[in-house]
Amino acid sequence: MFFVGRLPTKKQQKTYIFFCLCQYIIKEDILHAERNKAQMYIDIAGVNFVMIMGNQNVGLINKKAVKSLDYI
Repeated sequence: MFFVGRLPTKKQQKTYIFFCLCQYIIKEDILHAERNKAQMYIDIAGVNFVMIMGNQNVGLINKKAVKSLDYI
């Protein structure tokens, strides 16, 4: 939705904002689903899995590693 040559009406502006928010929510839901899917895959693994970020914080850890390291 691009308005070339004239300013959009208030209704068009509201419609565009609503459209953008809906797209954002849909993309956020997709990202959450992908994150949960990845977490499920590493939880299934029979090994300890810990991802350390560049700032030395834990970025990702599976359930087996939590149990064996007593990490909370």
